[in-house]
Amino acid sequence: MNNKALYSPALAEPRLLKDESIAQKALELHENVVTLIVASSDRHSEEFRALRKGLGYTFSVVTAALPWQGFPARRELAGSEDEGLLWIAKENLRKNRLVKALPDEVAECQRLLR
Repeated sequence: MNNKALYSPALAEPRLLKDESIAQKALELHENVVTLIVASSDRHSEEFRALRKGLGYTFSVVTAALPWQGFPARRELAGSEDEGLLWIAKENLRKNRLVKALPDEVAECQRLLR
């Protein structure tokens, strides 16, 4: 199976996320996936790495669509001690869609990473 198919950004398509109800469902789904990651014991599989890479992109798109609802989850990721969650947080906080639109929130999350 092609790894790109495993982390397709379809759930984070900006045109779809203009609809607030869709954006809300996408945010909820991302938060549920993070909960599953925390509970997962198999973090070394190719599927897990593909999922993590996908979340390293898609979480920022969803957060940009709902910044005031999405940033509390970003702060939670950034304040985590979980290596996988920290990687996802760092990747998302590097995205220009967040850095340019919400620099104060990004800076706050980045301080938590240190």
